[in-house]
Amino acid sequence: MFNGKNNMMNYITKKYYLQAGILIVMIVSIWACTSMDEGYKEFLKNGETSYTGKIDSLKVFSGKNRVKVKGLFISDPKITECRIYWNTGADSISVPVTRTENIDTLDVIIDGLPENIYSFEVRTLDAEGNKSVAVSEIGIVYGNRYQNSLYNRPEISSYTSATDPNHKLTIEFASMDVSLGPVATEIKYTDIDDVEQNVVVPIDSSSVVLENYNYLKPYISRTLFLPEPTSLDVFYSDFQTGDPVVKYLGNNAVPFKNSSRCCNGIGVWGVLDSPWITNDAAKNHYDGIDYYGGWASSDSGSFNLSSLSGGTPITNGKVYQTITLPPGTYKFKCTPKGLNGGLYSTYSIPNDFVYLAAAKGNTLPDSEAGILETDPSTLGFVRFDKSMSPDVFETTFTINNIETVSMGISATQGSNKFCPILSFSLEKM
Repeated sequence: MFNGKNNMMNYITKKYYLQAGILIVMIVSIWACTSMDEGYKEFLKNGETSYTGKIDSLKVFSGKNRVKVKGLFISDPKITECRIYWNTGADSISVPVTRTENIDTLDVIIDGLPENIYSFEVRTLDAEGNKSVAVSEIGIVYGNRYQNSLYNRPEISSYTSATDPNHKLTIEFASMDVSLGPVATEIKYTDIDDVEQNVVVPIDSSSVVLENYNYLKPYISRTLFLPEPTSLDVFYSDFQTGDPVVKYLGNNAVPFKNSSRCCNGIGVWGVLDSPWITNDAAKNHYDGIDYYGGWASSDSGSFNLSSLSGGTPITNGKVYQTITLPPGTYKFKCTPKGLNGGLYSTYSIPNDFVYLAAAKGNTLPDSEAGILETDPSTLGFVRFDKSMSPDVFETTFTINNIETVSMGISATQGSNKFCPILSFSLEKM
């Protein structure tokens, strides 16, 4: 009997709690539904919101104080307007949109922007003024700060030759910081026909060879920059003037080349090859067929005016090169062979008049009796004498305009004299 009462009590208690739990759930559910309904009514109190289709594939292209905004209108034929906002909505533009049956494009330039990083927000609208959700994209506007950070690509070297028949100018470039966006170097130069040429060298090229370069006129160069690969605008560094090293003399060192050689091409004496000019007075060696002078087989081929080994004395012998030079100061020099059998152990003042000389015009003045020293065309000279023992003979001269200048040796010398020279050079100072 006791057990029956206990079981009954347990049953009644469980049933009570179950019913109470169900009642609580129902109350909560009714409250929740009432709250949601109230919120929904609040949300729709002004009617259901309608959205237009948003812009698709939005892109912003950077430029110099401007950007280009591009995108696609794909899905919504009701779009009639597109608005672009920036500066957190403080600035905006409106772009009319006329939809077609195809995919239509937004393509608009925004000018006059200060250099900065911007977030551009784009919304579409229909005729009712309904807006799309916003689509945002970052764009960078470049200006003077970026421009002022640019510099020219450094040059390792630039060189040309005044005697090169192809008039080539070679420029070798150093590498540079690619994070600034350098893409190429632009070079402007004047060719031998006095026509301006313009060459663009890609940034991945380490050198360039320009044809028909007029060495009398400098070239200028600047570097082109794109801050981003898709940038609307190219930025430029300032032009800088190139100053190439010009090799003014040709065939100017041992082994000197000869254009002809005595004794069927196997003899000691010969005539120097171009661009050297040798007058008849310097050709004082005769092999029974022709006359030779100015070149000797010694030292694998050296410059030599010699009155040894059957050579007669020389009067007003001249061996020289004629070159057109731009204004400037120049140093013309030669390297003699040396004391043992060298050039300055043979010449004596006052008997010999042998000069390293430079003069205006297409030839050197006569050397006889020192005429060269007072000739009005003479620009500079040094007279050889056995009392001298330098490693190099040199003379310096200045020209104020483009001039045709002849440089070389003008010699009047007696018997048993010789002039072995290993090299010549002309340097612009």
